[in-house]
Amino acid sequence: MNKFWRVVFSRKIIIFLLLLLQIGILAAGLIFLEAYTEVVYASLEIISAVVAIRIISSDDNPAYKLAWILPILVIPIFGTAVYLFYKSQAGVKILKKNAVSQKHNAAPLLPQSEDVLAEIDGLSEAFFGLCSYMKNYGGFPVYKNDTADYLSSGEEFFDRFLEDINAAEKFILLEFFIVDDGLMWETILAVLREKAGNGVAVKIMYDGMGSQMGLPSGYEKKLRSFGLECKVFNPVRPLVSSIQNNRDHRKIAVIDGTVAYTGGINLADEYINKRELYGHWKDTAVRVTGEAVWSFTVMFFELWNIASMEPKTAQIIEQNPEMLMRQTNSYRAEKSPEEPPESGFVLPFSDSPIDDEHIAESAYIDMISRANKYVYISTPYLVVDSDMLKTLAYTAKRGVDVRILTPKIQDKPYMQILGRSYYKGLIENGVRIYEYTPGFNHAKILVADDRIAEVGSVNFDFRSLYLHFECAAILFMCPAITRIKQDMLDTFAVSEEINLDKLKTYSLPRRTAGRILKLFAPLL
Repeated sequence: MNKFWRVVFSRKIIIFLLLLLQIGILAAGLIFLEAYTEVVYASLEIISAVVAIRIISSDDNPAYKLAWILPILVIPIFGTAVYLFYKSQAGVKILKKNAVSQKHNAAPLLPQSEDVLAEIDGLSEAFFGLCSYMKNYGGFPVYKNDTADYLSSGEEFFDRFLEDINAAEKFILLEFFIVDDGLMWETILAVLREKAGNGVAVKIMYDGMGSQMGLPSGYEKKLRSFGLECKVFNPVRPLVSSIQNNRDHRKIAVIDGTVAYTGGINLADEYINKRELYGHWKDTAVRVTGEAVWSFTVMFFELWNIASMEPKTAQIIEQNPEMLMRQTNSYRAEKSPEEPPESGFVLPFSDSPIDDEHIAESAYIDMISRANKYVYISTPYLVVDSDMLKTLAYTAKRGVDVRILTPKIQDKPYMQILGRSYYKGLIENGVRIYEYTPGFNHAKILVADDRIAEVGSVNFDFRSLYLHFECAAILFMCPAITRIKQDMLDTFAVSEEINLDKLKTYSLPRRTAGRILKLFAPLL
């Protein structure tokens, strides 16, 4: 009984109930106003019409427009109120102000070598265009001769990662969406505590919602008591706010400025298959060494400096434009006197939900549309807009072998129902769809033509492409690309290819639910 009451009165349950209460009060107030007088009702109807016109005439993604227009047309008063509430959040404005300032301050820290760019121009007009876009609109340079090692499982990542943090002498920077108490995290934490005790600077940041269920309330204070610097990005608070949509979904680790990791792997036992939730967990990462590590260091500190989400943070950043430069320069590794091996080009990048430039989606579309032989994609969630669907279909129609790998066993059943609603159109246009039979495929990969690949945190869904902070590494002419391709082929071999006959076996209620969910896909 004591355990029952501890659960009932836990912080997570209380926050959930308070959120429901706020939504209920808002709904009740709107119902009251709607029925109060004809004048009030007519006024609210006019406001709804104005809002609908504004949405239609905006430059937003058409799928987002439809997702908002539907509730406004069906339940105009409530739908309009929710939209206005969503668009008028002070927290989002603070976040945007902080992020814009940080991006501006980071620009001088990430110069592009003109020699590297000129060499790429001579090798590939397509990749040169992508690099130019990334630098001009994202601020991210491309680096030459950095080593990128592909890690095809959480277990492989864990072994290499432990080796690297055990060897750390100066600093360890960690940024993950999920940190969950268990064997993986406790093993890592023991090393971090030892390193901090020996004078190594350790900074860790995790997302407030992503780690909500895996860590107890106030866990960051415990980590600080161990000598670790810790921040929680966008903590979950008992207030209805659209800022809760903007999560830090990135996975970044930097050790001594010489090694960096990114990919789909979080710090929880299911990622190394020490805990089975949805069958075998398939995930991947990339380990980068060389100058490209510097980009990950700068990316880390951009969010680290705005993680508190307080108004005073924006003021501090505005008044101290050199703060990011001074801060990050102390975490820059000395250049190695040895020449790195010839190993291609690496372009690390991040994406932000609070600007109008969708870096991750643009990169995906660019790489897909320029493929000539094949493009293989791995994603746990398949929820895309019309531009992406057209790109995939057109590429397949050109005779390119386009394949998409999704999970057979989903962690969110409604996402599988929604994802499968896209299958028919894609298959009819020549795209091949596979579901990972052993369990849950969480890897985020794109590889094409034996020349280019991307590994990172970016899913093929609206949340990753429009609502979350994300990151990845694009590899061009790197030896690791061969291993990425082979891993994809090996994974296809243990997966089920979905054809039109298979789609007919899905129940009518699930297919109908998929069509309905598709209407609201951008909001899910």
